[in-house]
Amino acid sequence: MKNKGLDAADHIAEEIQNAPTVIPLSMGISTLLNGTLGFSMLIALVFCMPSNIQETLNSETYYPFMSIYTFAVGSTSGATAMACIVTVTQIFATVGILATASRMLWAFAREGGLPFSSYIARVDQHTYLPLYAIGVTTIINLLLALINIGSSVGFDAFISLIVASYYSSFILSASVMLNKRLTTPHSDLPWGPFKLGRAGVPITVVAIAYSTLGAFFSMWPTTVKPNAESMNYCVVVFGGVIIFSLLFWLFYGRKHYTGPSLEMRN
Repeated sequence: MKNKGLDAADHIAEEIQNAPTVIPLSMGISTLLNGTLGFSMLIALVFCMPSNIQETLNSETYYPFMSIYTFAVGSTSGATAMACIVTVTQIFATVGILATASRMLWAFAREGGLPFSSYIARVDQHTYLPLYAIGVTTIINLLLALINIGSSVGFDAFISLIVASYYSSFILSASVMLNKRLTTPHSDLPWGPFKLGRAGVPITVVAIAYSTLGAFFSMWPTTVKPNAESMNYCVVVFGGVIIFSLLFWLFYGRKHYTGPSLEMRN
C-alpha cells in the first residue's frame, strides 16, 4: 500500500495542474512520510512480538499482526480497536489504487487499446471524471475478490502477482529511461524541473538491479518443499498474463492501438 500510494499520483497527471513539479514533490513526500512511519511501526511490532514466532504466523485470525496487537495490549478489545485503524487506512489506500487503475484503463481505452474503448473512454460532462472506466475497474475488482470464496490458494496466487507485476513494470520503464540517458547527448535530453545529474545513471542501475532481485524472489515459494497449498503460483499466473498480452496485441492491439494521445490545453 505504501508503494501504491506514492505511485498513484503519476497516473492522474492529466488532472493535476503543474504536474511536472507537483507529482515529483508528492511522490517524494509520500515516500518519506510513509517510509518513516511504516518503518517505525515495523520496529514497534518486532519489539511487541511474542517469542513463539511460528504460533504468531499460524494465528487463528489469519493475520499475524492481530495476534501481535493482542499480545502487546493484553486485550482483545484493544487489539480490535488497533486493527480497525489499519482497516480504515487500507480503505483510504484503496481509493488511491482505484483511481490509479481506472485512469490507466481510461488511458488505454482513449487510445483504442481495449475492447469497447469508445464506451470506456467516455468522460462525464458534469463531473469531468471517467465514470465508465471507474465503474469497469470496480466491477472487475469485485469479481476478482470472489475467487477467495472458491479457492484461497487461487486468490493468493493472483495476489502474489502484484509484486512481480509492480517490479517488472518499473524495470521496463527504467530500462527505457536508462537507454535514453546513455544513447542521447546530455544537451538533447528533455529535462524536467528535477534532475539527478551524474548520479542519475548509477541510481537507475541500482534501482533496476534491486527490482530484478525483488521480482525474481517474489515468484518463489516460502518453504523448501512446498505442497499444493503452499506453492507460489505467481510464475504461472505471470506467464499466463504475458502470453495473453502478446496474443491480444497480435490479434487486436496492433490493429486498433494508436499510441500515446497528446492533448494540449492552454
